[in-house]
Formats: sequence, C-alpha cells, structure tokens
Amino acid sequence: MTHIITTWLVIFALLASAAWLTVWSRRDTVGRLIGALSLPLAAAIALMAVYVPLGDPLPRMPADGEYSVIGARIVPGEAIYVLMSVGGDEPVYYRIPYDEKTAKEMQEGMYDRPEGSPEMPLTIEGGEITIGGEGNNAAELEAKRPEAVVIGG
Repeated sequence: MTHIITTWLVIFALLASAAWLTVWSRRDTVGRLIGALSLPLAAAIALMAVYVPLGDPLPRMPADGEYSVIGARIVPGEAIYVLMSVGGDEPVYYRIPYDEKTAKEMQEGMYDRPEGSPEMPLTIEGGEITIGGEGNNAAELEAKRPEAVVIGG
C-alpha cells in the first residue's frame, strides 16, 4: 500500500507545482482560477489512476452474478483474496471478508473442480456466496487431495 501512496504523492506534488506556477504567474488570466480549482479534481483522478492498476485487491464484494474463480488465497480471520473472471473480461482481484463457511466451501471447491478446468464456478446473490461444482462429496475430495510431503524423515 505504501507504493501507491508514494506514487500518488509524487504525482500530486507535480500537479501542485503546476497549479502553483499557474496561480503565481505574472499575467492576470483565467488560468489562475482554473489552476487553483482543478488541483483537487486532478489529485482525485490521479489517486484512482494509481490505485486501480497496481494490483491491490478491491476491498469490496463483487456485484451479484456468476463468476469463475481462477485462484484464491484464504487468510484465516482476516480475508479471502480471490481472482475472479466474468465471461471473457479480464480477471479482477477482490478482497472479501473472511467467513468460515465460505472459506471451507471455497477450499473444497478448488479440489472439486471438473477435470482439467482451471476455474471454479461461484455465484453471488444478495451478498451470499455460493460455490458451484459437481457436489462436495467428502470421499471424492479426500481422494483428490495431494498427499503430504515429508522432508527429512
């Protein structure tokens, strides 16, 4: 998060210096007013232009609909980080609140994906997350789990 703030501060300093030069120019022009009033707007636009593409997860729930989960990382007690795609659009990285039920369903769903499919279906309706799949049979899930690797023993 600090790289976003640092980048934004550098851009803001450049915008502020341009506005300062415009306001303190020798000639009395309309550019002074435009320079002074456009600085807050330009700073807000610069913040969004820096925040969105730098890969930090969006800190909100996605809209209701059907998604394909490409990957997920579950941090117990903190959040579930999910990379999801909708149809042919680019994948979007979300940070959704941690919920024990959702985390367990997502972990089981990752093992229960159809053979050869890199994605797992997920549906969101009214803030409720439902993990799709061909059923979550515990015996099938256990057979699909990789064996533990013992190192040095």
